[in-house]
Amino acid sequence: MAHKEVLYISNLYERSTILLLKEILRHEAFDGVKVQPGKIILPPGFPPPQREALLALLEKYKLRAVREHEEVIVEQILRVEVLNMLKNGKGFDDIVTQITSRYDVDRGSFERYYQDFIEMLNHYHLIDYEG
Repeated sequence: MAHKEVLYISNLYERSTILLLKEILRHEAFDGVKVQPGKIILPPGFPPPQREALLALLEKYKLRAVREHEEVIVEQILRVEVLNMLKNGKGFDDIVTQITSRYDVDRGSFERYYQDFIEMLNHYHLIDYEG
């Protein structure tokens, strides 16, 4: 018997994003796929080509699937650490150096994550930061 698969999505918590994704999936004919805060549930026997198409769609909308729920928790911890460093006046280079020395993440990956995070904070007017 095939089991359902759960894709944890690190930045799928906002109601508007969830509603948009549900609408897109409905129009893209991803039958049986359920969208919930922080995760997407694939039905049993979901075909691999459709799974790959779904992952490509998520990437297009900057929604990143992670392998394990723990990775979502680590990302939330990183967000708090980055916010605290920004609050304490740390600059981009200091933040990247501290995070990459403390966690198993390469500089390029963290820089992309950092830029996305800063863009999101700026978009919602939570900060006014150019770094």
